[in-house]
Amino acid sequence: MLFRISPTTETNLKSFVAFAAMLTLTGFIGSYVAGGLGVYLSLGFASTFTFATLWYCREISLWLMNAKEVKTGNKPEGFDLNKMVEELCSNPNINLKTKPKVCVIKSDKKNAFATGRSKNHTAIAITTGLLKEAKEKAGGDMLKASRWIEAIWCHELGHIVHHDVATKGVVSILSSALRILSEYIYDQRRDREKDKKNNSKDNKDNQESTSFLQIVTEYLLFYWVIPFTGTLLSLCLSRAREFAADDMAKKCGRAEDLAQAFENLLTTSEFKGGKHSHSHTHHTCPHMEALSSMMCLSLDPEEDQKRVDTLADKNIGWFKWSCLQLAQLTSTHPAMEDRIKRLRTNDDATTNTTEKPAAAVRATA
Repeated sequence: MLFRISPTTETNLKSFVAFAAMLTLTGFIGSYVAGGLGVYLSLGFASTFTFATLWYCREISLWLMNAKEVKTGNKPEGFDLNKMVEELCSNPNINLKTKPKVCVIKSDKKNAFATGRSKNHTAIAITTGLLKEAKEKAGGDMLKASRWIEAIWCHELGHIVHHDVATKGVVSILSSALRILSEYIYDQRRDREKDKKNNSKDNKDNQESTSFLQIVTEYLLFYWVIPFTGTLLSLCLSRAREFAADDMAKKCGRAEDLAQAFENLLTTSEFKGGKHSHSHTHHTCPHMEALSSMMCLSLDPEEDQKRVDTLADKNIGWFKWSCLQLAQLTSTHPAMEDRIKRLRTNDDATTNTTEKPAAAVRATA
């Protein structure tokens, strides 16, 4: 029998690898620029930045997404979101003693996310676009629409239970900081080299002979290799945790509800056309793509599914297969249809059909 580890242990191991790799990259940048002293300075900066990001990741994420807390008694689009989350937190499979801060993002985009440094300091947010879509697809049936939204909440609460929230938030923000730092150091180094070249006429010939190779190497390293590696770490961690979060909906009796919610989203014009189909639509969360790995749903699910279907073709050429595999590494989420299929697969966490009706419907009835 193969050795199996719990989702929490798996997350912790991947988190350790991700953080260690990012700190190593940061140390390499410092060593390249300033030798041994640069290693200590860069690692000190990275450690301080990571701690600060971890401590304030909830506030930073909500600010970037322009998410507003839903006050008790408020019902955005007719959904009593606070009541939903409160009852789900008391579910034995979730069992959160501290209810996350419930927020809404005014956006036509259809998505949700969770953030926070610990189980006692978290927040979950959903877009008004997703709430409206649920009502529209349910034909005004608030019972059905509320069960779909509860299933989305189960997914987000699953991230909190599995300790994914802080990890994904910090890695996502740290990878962006790593990219900015590497590009900034490259630009500063090139400026110093230009000044040194202008002020050192005696070494002019030697500098000219190595300048082109040095520029190309440093450009590829600081503008491509380091940022891309940080992004891969963030995205791989995100993909690994989505299935585990979907399983929480299964355990709470919301497997079919979550599968139906995903199917509804696949039929929307936004998802049919990919992430650029609404490029003309005004919304108030311009940083959604920057934090895409934290989202419940991929920003381009149709493209993700096309890639999976093409990779399954046995007649695909080696070059195309390699390109698609590389693209697969940069996707933030598993393909939507794979998630739906997995939700409807019978296992130990089969759907509980005796689950109580949606909380929001009782509150709004």
